[in-house]
Amino acid sequence: MLRTTPETTPHSAGPLPAPPPASAPEPSPVPSPAPPQERLGRPFHMHLSSVALSNLVDGMVLVGVPLLAVSLTRSPQEIAWLSTLFWLPWLLFGLASGVLVDRLDRRTVRLAATAGRVVLLGAVAVLAATGYLSLALLVVAMGLYGLTQVLVDLSARAIVPQLVPSSRLAAANGRTMAAERVFDDFIGRPLGGLLVVAGAGWLFGAAAAVGVTVVLLLALGLTGRFRPGDALPGAAAGPEGSTESGQGTEPSGTEAQPSGTQPESAKAPAGVVPAEPAGAWREVRQGLGFLVGHRVLRPVAIMASAANLAMAAYLSVFILWVVGSGSAVGLTTDQYPLTMVVMAAGAILATVVIEPLKNRLPEVPLMLTGWMAQVPLLVLPVLWPRLDVLLAAWFLSGFCNMTGNVLAMTLMQQLTPNHLLGRVNGATSTLAFGLMPLGALAGGFVGERLGLPVVFLGAAAVLGLAVLYAMLAIPARGAGTTGPDAGHAPRPVPSPPWVRTPLTAGRDLRPTDPSVQRVLRAGALGGGPGLR
Repeated sequence: MLRTTPETTPHSAGPLPAPPPASAPEPSPVPSPAPPQERLGRPFHMHLSSVALSNLVDGMVLVGVPLLAVSLTRSPQEIAWLSTLFWLPWLLFGLASGVLVDRLDRRTVRLAATAGRVVLLGAVAVLAATGYLSLALLVVAMGLYGLTQVLVDLSARAIVPQLVPSSRLAAANGRTMAAERVFDDFIGRPLGGLLVVAGAGWLFGAAAAVGVTVVLLLALGLTGRFRPGDALPGAAAGPEGSTESGQGTEPSGTEAQPSGTQPESAKAPAGVVPAEPAGAWREVRQGLGFLVGHRVLRPVAIMASAANLAMAAYLSVFILWVVGSGSAVGLTTDQYPLTMVVMAAGAILATVVIEPLKNRLPEVPLMLTGWMAQVPLLVLPVLWPRLDVLLAAWFLSGFCNMTGNVLAMTLMQQLTPNHLLGRVNGATSTLAFGLMPLGALAGGFVGERLGLPVVFLGAAAVLGLAVLYAMLAIPARGAGTTGPDAGHAPRPVPSPPWVRTPLTAGRDLRPTDPSVQRVLRAGALGGGPGLR
């Protein structure tokens, strides 16, 4: 009989297999540190400074000129001509200016337009000092100033994606719009009101002097090439707070490219034939074709056109509702800029909180909700024409409007390829701002015949219908779904046959916001992927 030992059994003469070792508990994963935030860089901050001072001039002029006009006439129709001529260049020259911005160096375009603005303001200052300034000359001056505004704004917007990393576009746009509101509404408009009291010559002379500073900033501070096909000299490298200069740097892990060359990431994908030089009209059609064929940008542009039509009618005669002894609110000339300051305060608050809001809430619904919330806020000062009601409504309106605007600008910059950005921006702005002259004329006409409250309530109704249209028109199919293509752009939809442009060249086509991803997966892009 076999003896059994710990190494044998009655059925085996060999040793038993060793017991499996006790499995050690797996170590809990150590969370990796968050990647350092890419910084915006020195070129962007030079651009931001020039934008701030440009808007200081805007605030001085856009509040000073109407206040001068109110001292000359109380006719709503005559006052409305100031807004009409200011916005008319967007309708007449917006598309052509977009082509110009996509053909030439964007910094050079902005520099030349700002220099032209300085010459205009200096000439009006001389006319005011010599006593030759009249209401008709003020109207003409506003039209010419509006023409410079088209080129300044389009080139300033188109250059931002060439200055900052795509991951910081929302922050860059938020800071840019915050600077616009602070220097336009907080500083420029109260300063313009004070300078009107001193005299028209002081108003236009001071504005021209600030414009000279902007020219120097652009000429000496923001260096480099900013054509659509150039390397991105302002793409920031390194974490926020790095001590290295952002001028002419590339993102971490890439090699700097020679000036005027494209980095590998910015070259056209395989199989995409680069566009050949096209005529001006063909380039205009490329921008329009991309916008009209895009199922996200198209309803936003249509909504913006109708909304701006309504707001132009509202604001063209609003000064008559609040300023003067015969007005409903009864503000003095010195008090009127206070309303703009309060609206700017709400807008500044929005720029501070927009990035965390964007990271926590769906982007597209947040944008549309911000715009829709303005409808009741426009009605409140009409129903209760008191200063406290006006200030509260304007503060909230500034917050809601800025929330929608920052998100809309970020979406459009992400969805539009860089080489089309000027043209698509020009097409969008032409549609968005082109109806504003008609709105201003309509506001003056209706206000003259039916009264100012009819203008205000009608404008609020049109704004509400416009935003409702966008809510219904922007595709929402596939909301809340997930799949293997989550976070990736869908297959590009063919462009019209006359658009032979590589719509995917040099762009990161993977927006990170879940609501944008759902719109993309729902087939929301027509005319090519990418968002502006």
